[in-house]
Amino acid sequence: PGFALTAVLALALAVASSTAVFSLYDAVLIAPLPGVHAGRGLVHLERWDRDVLLGDFSYPDFEDYRSLSHAFAGLAAAGPMQLDVAAAGGTETVPIEPVTGDYFSTLGVNAERGRLITDADEAPAANHVVVVSDSYWRSRLGTDPGAVGRTITAGHQPLTVIGVAAPGFQGSSRQWRAELWVPVSTQPWLLPMGGPGDNALTSRNLGWLTIFGHLRPGVTLAQVQADADAVSAAIGAAHPGFRNRHAKVIAGLGSWSDDRAGQSRFLGLLLGGTLLLVAMTCASLGSMFLARMGARRHELATQLALGARRSRLARQFLLEAGWVACA
Repeated sequence: PGFALTAVLALALAVASSTAVFSLYDAVLIAPLPGVHAGRGLVHLERWDRDVLLGDFSYPDFEDYRSLSHAFAGLAAAGPMQLDVAAAGGTETVPIEPVTGDYFSTLGVNAERGRLITDADEAPAANHVVVVSDSYWRSRLGTDPGAVGRTITAGHQPLTVIGVAAPGFQGSSRQWRAELWVPVSTQPWLLPMGGPGDNALTSRNLGWLTIFGHLRPGVTLAQVQADADAVSAAIGAAHPGFRNRHAKVIAGLGSWSDDRAGQSRFLGLLLGGTLLLVAMTCASLGSMFLARMGARRHELATQLALGARRSRLARQFLLEAGWVACA
């Protein structure tokens, strides 16, 4: 029993550590974003100035890519911000994403209740609306069946709840767990940014939106990159101050390419170290079993003397090791 317990505990620690590290690796680098059902066709754009990653785009940039690109079945954008939100449970600071009209359809997200933001909600006359997450609906609105149509106050502005997003959906970023979504046209009066002459919807200098899209069937990354290069060239020709800026198309969604590269290196080293630990554990257990076989040489000699074949003895030890591994 002592030998079996030692072997089981050693294997359990090795398996648990490798499983935990791979689960982290999967969550950060492999698994799709929670609640997103758009499949493998999702890509995001990164704004670069020569060899410097700028990241986010301006709203005029997004409008140009949306109108001039031909490789996307849907193109959307979102930008994170935080606001004080007053609901039935009191006032608290809540992460919010201003989003474009194609945001939910591009991600393949459905509404649990009510409806989601569409292109019509981007119009200034119709943008006093908000979509809440399932977790916010449950924790702050008390799973009220009549939550759709209620008014909450964000940044001292009244917003009408038009829908509840599907359970599990947390937004379009791995670093930002959104609870509310508002039309992108609400940004200037919900949380103004820039100087007196800047407007988040008209200034090309204010980069605050992540652009992502779903590729048309049959379109490759090389083709969509060529399409993005053509749009970047058109923007540079129309605005000479931006001619050195271009967009890189990155497969997947949720984090910037430099962050992803750093995470991949760190988690790869961590996973490699864990797998080395597993190998060392297996080697140690192999040595333990060999030592135990030496201690049982009289038992083995007796079985052989009684006519047991070597294959039967090997099967016996494999069965013992198998039960330990199963445990």
